[in-house]
Amino acid sequence: MKKSLIAMLALAGALNAAPVAVVNGESIDDAIFGPNPAELKQMPADARKRLIDSAIDRKLVLMEAKKEKVENSKEYKTLAQLAEENVLIQLWEKKQFDAIKISDTEAQNFYNQNKNQFVIPAQVRAKHILVQSKAEADAIIKELSALKGEALSAKFSEIAAAKSIDKGSAAAGGELGWFPKTQMVPAFGDAAFALKNGEMTKKAVQSQFGYHIIYVQDSKAQQTVTFERVKDSIVGDREAQKRQGDLAKKVENLRKNAKIEYK
Repeated sequence: MKKSLIAMLALAGALNAAPVAVVNGESIDDAIFGPNPAELKQMPADARKRLIDSAIDRKLVLMEAKKEKVENSKEYKTLAQLAEENVLIQLWEKKQFDAIKISDTEAQNFYNQNKNQFVIPAQVRAKHILVQSKAEADAIIKELSALKGEALSAKFSEIAAAKSIDKGSAAAGGELGWFPKTQMVPAFGDAAFALKNGEMTKKAVQSQFGYHIIYVQDSKAQQTVTFERVKDSIVGDREAQKRQGDLAKKVENLRKNAKIEYK
């Protein structure tokens, strides 16, 4: 009798399997937990037991389904055929494309030709005070203008916590963290990136949210990520793209040589 593909795959997996439980005389093997069953032994005991208990529950339900002869139903046979066909397709694709590899030289060439994709834009770390009126913003700027260094930073945070209507940042003393220029509305981004570290805007910056006073704490220049940091990502992406492209071509050729009728 001809064995189904799924049955053969199950048999192949069982050759190296080790039992982890026995339910009503039927063994549950560690192979059902994935391609690296040895990892099961390395799990904490309670996590391992939970996983095995889940497999036991599954086995009990499977036994009940077999007892009720669900496999004789038309629906089962249709789904089983679809599952078998999907396995066949997956194995065929794996056979076709496992040989596709992107070399370090190809990855390096892609990096060199597309360095703009690996640029981290300039960023600043800043805090702000947001108020509703220009008069209130001007008064705060006047109060802070005589201060410098740590004194300015500390007082800025104090006023932000007390007066800023941006409650999210006010709770952190006006802190906005690191951000690139394009993350903020244009007026805010332009003003923030015009400041040096430790400087505060001398005039209120108006946006649709109100009037901002901005203080820049630190800054980072634009930088390009090194090839070493992105090599694995490039290789993975390029191999995936090549597989997709090759698959599309193979399917196109199969369609050209096939007799297809729409009904």
